[in-house]
Amino acid sequence: MTHCVYVNMTHCAYVNMTHCTYVNMTHCANVNMTHCAYVNMTHCTYVNMTHSTYINMTHCTNVNMTHCAYVNMTHCAYVNMTHCAYVNITHCSYVNMTHCTYVNMIHRVYVNMTHCTYVNMIHCAYVNMTHCANVNMAHCAYVNITHCAYINMKHCAYVNMTHCAYVNMTHCTNFNMTHCSYTECPRRNGPDFGRVFLMLKYTDITQNTYV
Repeated sequence: MTHCVYVNMTHCAYVNMTHCTYVNMTHCANVNMTHCAYVNMTHCTYVNMTHSTYINMTHCTNVNMTHCAYVNMTHCAYVNMTHCAYVNITHCSYVNMTHCTYVNMIHRVYVNMTHCTYVNMIHCAYVNMTHCANVNMAHCAYVNITHCAYINMKHCAYVNMTHCAYVNMTHCTNFNMTHCSYTECPRRNGPDFGRVFLMLKYTDITQNTYV
């Protein structure tokens, strides 16, 4: 299908669409979409999307997206996203993101993020982040962060951080930091270390500067 508008599809398979708009798909499989806009997908599997915008997906699995924008995803699994922007994700699992910006995530598990910026995460678990910046995290657990900067964390637990900078932490527990700089936690011999240490329980701070 090429240059189609106002398309409704149910229980379809092996669909190729280019430059289509206002598309509704339910229980479809093996779908390839390029330069499509205003797409609603429910219970679809094996979906590949490139240069598409204004996408709503619910209960979809095995989704690959490249250079997509304004994406809303709910209850989706096994999602790969590259160079995507303005993404909202709720109750999704097994998500891989690379070079994505302006991402909001709620109740996500098993997330891998690389070179992402402007990320907000709430109630997420089992998160791996590398070379990310401008990250806000609240009520997250089992987080591994490497070479990230400008991070705000509240009520997080079981966090490992390496080579990170400009980190603010509030009410975090089970925290390990290595080679981090410009963190909000004072030095061990500082006047306020005892107060902060009570907030950051079971914390190991190793070879950090400007702490």
